[in-house]
This record gives sequence, C-alpha cells and structure tokens, in this order.
Amino acid sequence: MKHHLKNILRLWKILEPFHKYFYLQLFLILCTQGIVVWYAKLSSDILNSLITRDPRLIMSFLFIWAFVILLDKTIEFASKTNSTKNLDQKIYQHLQEFSFKKLFSLNVSQYIEEHSALKLTIIQKGENSIEQIIDKIITTVIPTLALIVISTITLAFYSPLIAGVSFVIIIIIFAWAYSFNQKQYPFIITNRDNWNLQSKFRSDSFMHLQLIKTLNRATYFLKTYLKKRLETTTYHIQTRLRSNKHTIARETFTEFATFFSLGLAVILFLRDEYTIGTIYLI
Repeated sequence: MKHHLKNILRLWKILEPFHKYFYLQLFLILCTQGIVVWYAKLSSDILNSLITRDPRLIMSFLFIWAFVILLDKTIEFASKTNSTKNLDQKIYQHLQEFSFKKLFSLNVSQYIEEHSALKLTIIQKGENSIEQIIDKIITTVIPTLALIVISTITLAFYSPLIAGVSFVIIIIIFAWAYSFNQKQYPFIITNRDNWNLQSKFRSDSFMHLQLIKTLNRATYFLKTYLKKRLETTTYHIQTRLRSNKHTIARETFTEFATFFSLGLAVILFLRDEYTIGTIYLI
C-alpha cells in the first residue's frame, strides 16, 4: 500500500502543471453525479405527485426536471471540453517529454549496456499505462466514488436502514477487490517481466542476426524463442483467468446484494413505511 501511495504521489508531482484542470474536472464530476441522484429524486417525486393528482405539483416537478436536463448537459459539455482541451493528449505529450528528457540524461555507456531497444519499449509501455490509468480515474473511478457517496447520503434521508445496508455492502466489495488486487499484483509483475524478456530476446536476435546465421544457430534460437513464448503466453492466460473468475464472483455478489436491498425496500413498502416514489429512488 505504501509503495502504491508513493508512486501516486510521484505521478501527481510530475503532473503538477495539470493540477488546476484536475480540480476543475473533479468539481464537474461531482456536479454530474449529484444530478444523477437528483434525477432519481425528481422521478420519485413525480411518481408520488401523480398519485395525488395535483396538476400544479406535477407541472412544477416537470419544469424542474427540464431545468435539471439543461443543467446536466451544460455541465457535461464543460467537462468534456476541459478534458479534451486541458487533459487527455496534453498529459500524454507531457509524459513523453518527461521520459524523453530522462532518456537523454543517461550517459552513452548506460544507454548501450542497459539495452536501448528494450528500454525504449518499457518507457513507451509506461507512458501508455499511465495515460490509461489517468483516463480510468477520470472517467470511471472518481465518478463511481462520487455517485456512491452522494447516493448513500441521499438514501440516508429516506431510509437509514437501506443506506446502512448499502454502505456495508460497498465496504465488503471494496475490501474484497483490494484483497484480491494485493494477491494478484505479484502475478501481474511477473507477467509483465516475462513479456519484457521476450522483447529483449527477440530484439537481441535481430541485432545479432548475421552472427547467428554465420554460426548456423538460427534453428536453436527459433526453438528457444517459441518455447519461452509458449511459457509466457500460458502464464499470461492463467493470470487473466484468475482475474476473470474474481470479476464474475464480485459482480454476482453485487447483483444479489442489489436484489436483497430492493427486496427489503419492497417489504417495508408493503408495511406502508415507504411510498412508490421511495421504492423508485432506492
């Protein structure tokens, strides 16, 4: 955990020129997820107002709903504009510039001894991985966390019981995912190292192709490469299958947890403790 936090802080320092845009994006994400919950709340209010058959109440909620739609699209446009203009490719460009400067800070002996082709491949993979991680954080992780917090707080006003059950379920899911990731991490590192060794073996063969042909060792190198390639592929498949099993199990638990929460809400509705709108909101 300490190692991951150190890497995150290091990356955050590297991306210092983009901090203000991250904060703006975070604010817009919070607004967007808040509106998602607001949609549900308005929908539940409209359902309840239909039961009362009060035209003024119904119309007022419909006008508010139209305003929320306009507000949502305005914030969505601002979020996409900020992401496109100030993040995305500009971050990738910044990372390439950073790694390029680091690469040129090496002396000639380091560059040759540490295998320049492999080093460049690793750097490119690192740049792509960081870009994917940042994109995942902005488009998935932060919105999900924001929606969880806002939804749980909103539910607590209508049903502390359902909010409490939901919160416990969320904690279980996060703890489960974190525990698995800690166990899976060494396999992912080994898998990455295996592919890097394959790249090194391949590029070494190309660099010394003339010598290999002269010594008539082409068949040996090909058999060795294919054998190592098969071992690497097998290990990669086993690592992915382990992740797939965990994902399916966690998603199954989540679906049944949702079913349990809704079932509990229906029971309370049948006891006249909830309205139809509250059921919809939950």
